[in-house]
Amino acid sequence: MNDKWYIAVNLLPRKEILNPIGKNRWLGGIIIGVGVLLLVSYFRSINRPAGESVSSTATESVLGEGELPGLDQLPADYVIQEGDSLWTISERVYGTGYNWVDIQAANKQMIPNANLLYVGTKIVLPKVDPKTVEHVTVAGDTLWGVAQRYCGSGFDWPALADANGITDPQKLEIGTVLTVVCK
Repeated sequence: MNDKWYIAVNLLPRKEILNPIGKNRWLGGIIIGVGVLLLVSYFRSINRPAGESVSSTATESVLGEGELPGLDQLPADYVIQEGDSLWTISERVYGTGYNWVDIQAANKQMIPNANLLYVGTKIVLPKVDPKTVEHVTVAGDTLWGVAQRYCGSGFDWPALADANGITDPQKLEIGTVLTVVCK
C-alpha cells in the first residue's frame, strides 16, 4: 500500500493526482458555453418578426424616422426607436398609454410580444378613438394629479374639469367618479 502511495506522490505529475478529469471539465465548459450561445441566438431569431414591408396607401401618411404623427395624420407608419415602448408611443400619439393595445392589435405580425420591441421595426399606428378611463377620487387627489397620471400632463386638467362638469377644481370631493378622456 505504501509503495503505491509513494509512486503516486513522487512519480506522477501532481495535476493528474489532484484533478484527473480536469481536461474533461474544461472541454465540457466549452461545449456548454457554445450550446448556451446557440440557444440564445435561436430564441432571439424566433421572437424577432420577419422584416415585412408595409406599403402605404393613399389614406396612410409615412413619417420620417422617429417622427410621431398627430391624431389627424392617422393611420401612419412609424419606425421603432431606441427607448420606445408601446405605452410611451401611445402616450405621445394618443395622449394616453392605454391605447398601446390598439397598436399591438394592428401589428400582430410585427409585435407578437408587447415587451419585445426591436429598433428599426416598422409598425402602423392605427386611427382609434382615445380610451376613456374612470377614476374614483381619494383623499389628496387633484385634477392636476389625475390629468398627470392618465394623460401625461397636468396641463390637461381644465379639459378634465369641463368633461366632468366640475366648476370649482378646489372642491374635488372624495369618491367622485371622473371620466378621463385625454386629447
